[in-house]
Amino acid sequence: MRRCATLLVFAMCLGCDQTAPQPEPEDVSEPETEPLPAEAAEDPLPQPPRAPETLLERASYAHGYMIGRQLAQMDPPLDMQLYVQGMDDAVEEAEPALNQDSQRQALRDWQAETRRVYLEEQQRAAARAQAEGEAFLAENGTKPGVTTTSSGLQYKIVVAGTGPKPTSRDTVRVHYRGRLLDGTEFDSTYKNEQSVTFRMEGVIRGWSEGLQLMPVGTKAVLYLPASLAYGPGGTRNIPPNSVTIFEVELLGIETP
Repeated sequence: MRRCATLLVFAMCLGCDQTAPQPEPEDVSEPETEPLPAEAAEDPLPQPPRAPETLLERASYAHGYMIGRQLAQMDPPLDMQLYVQGMDDAVEEAEPALNQDSQRQALRDWQAETRRVYLEEQQRAAARAQAEGEAFLAENGTKPGVTTTSSGLQYKIVVAGTGPKPTSRDTVRVHYRGRLLDGTEFDSTYKNEQSVTFRMEGVIRGWSEGLQLMPVGTKAVLYLPASLAYGPGGTRNIPPNSVTIFEVELLGIETP
């Protein structure tokens, strides 16, 4: 390239006045560049995921997938790069970055931190649910057909029955559907079209009070404050301090 540029300048100067001062030819040579790193020069194309075929491959994938599902639900999440490094060090029997005592202490500290984060989130969720529940019950209590008892239970009769009312020691047969304020259904006997039988002494307070107000054949909606339902602890499907709404149909009182 340098030689070609020199010849081009020389040819242009053949027709010029040789006595006139000529400007210095510009250096049009290509700038020197550093060679690419070996990794960049030989960067392989990403390989598509390999489909598991043999029993060992399928079992390996299934095991990894189950662990991954568990890891995805952890809050706060783990550092996946170091998680994989730890697995690799164990499998390859390499020198661990942490000795056994440090590993045990790290896991104890992590469990304590995880529990702290969980409890804080539970407290925030409980506070939100309590505020939402109080606002809902205050407005719902003003609606036509809704009755509020001294305990805070609210109920609305949809179909009035004519049978006897159960007592707190009876066994009753019911159909019901339970949902949260946002409409999430967490339980229902209507899905399987199979009613359930239970003793009144074994149900939550709001159910016990509400069912005793219902003659057999009644269908009603019960609006339960958390204090009459699942309280500040909630359940797996019901957040803490949640107002729960039950559509209940009292089908009968069972003979002991």
